[in-house]
Amino acid sequence: MTTKTVKGAAAALVSVAAALTLSACSSGQISQTASQVAAVDGARAETPDGKLAVRDVTVEVDGTPTASLRFTLVNQDTDMTVHTLKSATVDGEKVTLRGDTELNRDCSIVAGSRAHLDALPEVGDGICIARVVTAVKDKGFPPGGNADVVFTFDDGQTIDVTATIAAPTLAPADIDRGEQGGEGHGEHSGH
Repeated sequence: MTTKTVKGAAAALVSVAAALTLSACSSGQISQTASQVAAVDGARAETPDGKLAVRDVTVEVDGTPTASLRFTLVNQDTDMTVHTLKSATVDGEKVTLRGDTELNRDCSIVAGSRAHLDALPEVGDGICIARVVTAVKDKGFPPGGNADVVFTFDDGQTIDVTATIAAPTLAPADIDRGEQGGEGHGEHSGH
């Protein structure tokens, strides 16, 4: 084999290796969705040190004078420190927190209205989740709007997040279908 042939073969091998390396960069990912996060209804944020995180932060209104603050709080402190949620506010209004707000490492608090919490499935043994009922004065929060939410913890850290204001979704059985009963539904009924 000549030197020229060896150099050519080496160059070809390097080109193939480079092509394989570059094509492996997106292996296992669908490029249009590779940077998307999982679908979660509400806002999400963390303390500056990343030890505590809130997910699915939403202010829920139901037409009564009292709204609720729905969220999931997670203790991801690798120091195994127990943290406590001391308070929460929605647009400056203090949120009432009923339940255990002390949070061990790798544990969660799931919070919201009593109806929201009652609709959640029970968790199995060994899963550390506390349920906290929340209530806040509804100052006329507009569904579809936003509200500033501040969580304050025992170590003085806070999480500030802008949350969506939402009305609860009605179950199909709760929807008033008017006088149509079981009859056709307008011109597209097929009758």
